[in-house]
Formats: sequence, C-alpha cells, structure tokens
Amino acid sequence: MARRGPRANLREQALELLAQGDKPEDVATALALPEDELRRWRSNATFTNAVLARSRQLLKLGMPFLYKRIMEQAEGGHPGAQRILLTHLETLEKMEAEKSSEEWKVTWSDASVAPTGPPAPVKDDD
Repeated sequence: MARRGPRANLREQALELLAQGDKPEDVATALALPEDELRRWRSNATFTNAVLARSRQLLKLGMPFLYKRIMEQAEGGHPGAQRILLTHLETLEKMEAEKSSEEWKVTWSDASVAPTGPPAPVKDDD
C-alpha cells in the first residue's frame, strides 16, 4: 500500500485550488510551497489531468448558478451576457440538430427511414 504523507495532502490541496482557478503563485503562497515544486507537479501529466478533471466537475456543479447569473445580467440589458446566451443557444441548437440527424438513417433498399437509436415506445391502444 502506498504511503501517504504531508506532501500528498499538499498535492491534493494544490490540485483543488488550481481547479478552482487560483493562480499558481497564489496556490504556492497559500500552501507555503516552493513555486518550483508546484511547477514540477504542474508539469506532470497525471497531476494536470487531475486538475482538468476536477475543474470540469466544479464547472458542472456550478452551471445552474452560472446560468441564473448570466440570465439576470442579460435581462438587465448587459450586452456581454446577452451575447453569451445567444452564442450558447446557437451552440445547443447545432448540437441538437447534429444529434437528431445522426439518430436517423435512410435505408435505400426499401426506401424506408429507420431509427438508429433505441426503439420508440409502443403505445397501448387499450
């Protein structure tokens, strides 16, 4: 079993702070960690991938709050927030269009259209 010491705990704390968006120099200062040591950790692919994974996780957790704040700002007339919402909406619409076009395929042998995804539910006429 791997031994876990104070350095492992510092790495976990650094990972969390970096994932939250703190600057590396601020992380080093907050953890009383030499900047060159933090730089070595950040050059390690496993550490960097863990920071990115945690950043994505935190972003997903914060999305409802983020959407609410952007919507409030857009409703208040903030042009940047309005642009963000419109751009995001366009992206979602494109993704939806791509998904729906991938879910269907044309079978030319009998000129029928068949879904490629899960079968549609059967309605009970009783």
